[in-house]
Amino acid sequence: MKKVLVLGGVSYNLMVDVNDFPEPKAQTIHSVNSFFEGIGSTGAGKALTLSRLGYDVTLFATIGSDTYGKSIKDELEENHVHLEYSINPKGTTRHVNFMKKAGERLSIFLNADPDQAPFDFNKLEVSIAESDVIFLNIIPYCKEFIPYIVKYDKPVWVDLHDYNPESNYYDEFISVADVIQFSSENITDYKKVMLDLLDDGKEMVICTHGSLGSTTLLKDSIWIETPSFPYEVVDTNGAGDAFLVGLFHGLAEQQDVRTSLVIASVLGGLTVHSQKLFFEGLTKEYLDAELIKRDVL
Repeated sequence: MKKVLVLGGVSYNLMVDVNDFPEPKAQTIHSVNSFFEGIGSTGAGKALTLSRLGYDVTLFATIGSDTYGKSIKDELEENHVHLEYSINPKGTTRHVNFMKKAGERLSIFLNADPDQAPFDFNKLEVSIAESDVIFLNIIPYCKEFIPYIVKYDKPVWVDLHDYNPESNYYDEFISVADVIQFSSENITDYKKVMLDLLDDGKEMVICTHGSLGSTTLLKDSIWIETPSFPYEVVDTNGAGDAFLVGLFHGLAEQQDVRTSLVIASVLGGLTVHSQKLFFEGLTKEYLDAELIKRDVL
């Protein structure tokens, strides 16, 4: 069983399903389609999906000394994710996400992640040394982890999300990455961005396009276009995390890159079909059956 280390990113969010985003004016909104609260953020999404597929997962993240932090600990424990945490004195990170059926999201950060956090860095270094792969998330306090990561020759996967190539915020994360994923949502010439990132010595760069699939560039200059799969959209949170995990899982199962990307697309589709951050029925056996049904395996 591969040991996976996920660094950064857990919150407890309020999800609100709406037909349209609220207009920027004073108003009272009397009804929404539905709402629920639950665990969120990119580290939790990756960790929970990895654990459901049978990997030994440790997540380093911040939580608050509050009921939301306890709920996070309980859900991660229930899903066999080992949590190493430091306490955010401002409380557990929380977002309010307005979600539209097409997958669009309007996020309001009620309480952001801290820039620095008092982790047990001795435990961190042991976890890095023992891990087979590291998923490094672009949370501010995760920059503190990078000097420890560079001491060890471990594959590092980084999800840049809505990447802005004009910002130097991402530079430290990119510098240690072997595999990079980002979204084309705010980028017009995404292929140029992919080429620039690959020139920095990366193994693989993936650009996701939501329901339009993904584009992947390998270090030997091979381009791969992968379609999405037609799953009913319930909630798109966690889909990008599941996609990256699906790619990793396919490669870990000795599949080739093209097949692994299709596995990633199927796993992302399963996730948008779920209200939670991960597909609740997910197991390795369930995913294998889904892949066989769709003629992937």
